[in-house]
Amino acid sequence: MVAGSAGKKTALAGSDFDLVVFLNNAEPPFTTVLSDIKSMLSSKLGINFSTIKTTRYSVQFETDGLEYDLLPAANKRKINKKKHDQMKNTLNCYYANDVRSIEDLNRLYGSGLTEFAISFISRSPEIILTVIRLAKYWNQMIDVGNEYISGRSTLIELVVLECNRRRKKRSVLTCFTRFLLGMANFKTLNITSFAYYSKDKVPDEILSQRPLILDPSNPNNNFANGLKREDGNDQLMEVFEDAARRTLQKLSIPLENAYVEIEDFINPGK
Repeated sequence: MVAGSAGKKTALAGSDFDLVVFLNNAEPPFTTVLSDIKSMLSSKLGINFSTIKTTRYSVQFETDGLEYDLLPAANKRKINKKKHDQMKNTLNCYYANDVRSIEDLNRLYGSGLTEFAISFISRSPEIILTVIRLAKYWNQMIDVGNEYISGRSTLIELVVLECNRRRKKRSVLTCFTRFLLGMANFKTLNITSFAYYSKDKVPDEILSQRPLILDPSNPNNNFANGLKREDGNDQLMEVFEDAARRTLQKLSIPLENAYVEIEDFINPGK
């Protein structure tokens, strides 16, 4: 299954491809499976073995100038059963495991919820998908140094959706402005959706968090935590809030028919 931005129809030029392979009668961690996939990519596709990278959860490789991240997932759907069985049975793995942390469980089982993560975004109107791509372009211009932000792309997608939910007036500029207003007040965001699971499935410790950008396919995952730090430092959140305010200020300035490069116009760092 093509996952990530490509699967959701929100990919930018140059984005890598996320692929998920569902395995029957297999459970994470997929240590042996990852090793077998690496060997197969080399022997069957002729990819240089030394260029194939294996992490604890995926295999990363490049071919024909494109980069791929391949993740195995446990197939939890029974034969001739509804697709929601995949979600129900995957989430049951969380509830049955009280030893590992939520973060570890997300890494082990999160790929099994890919189908629902894709559907939630890709079913959006084309104008919203366009605004998501614009917002991602804006997001790429924000300098966070060497900081790694987990789920950064999906976080942006969900803020765009929430800020334009149930809004009748829709133009690219209006929708993008709403997104920026949301990002300018990032610390107060409370974004939830219960399309695929009920509210009572969300742990209280997550539901009470602020900001909250709840994963629509996984009640155990708050994407806003990607901008939080264990020491309580809010600096990353403030970087995004400040960038949104600067871009909003630019949008309020009349252009007076002057030609402006789109990159200069939306770039929060200029």
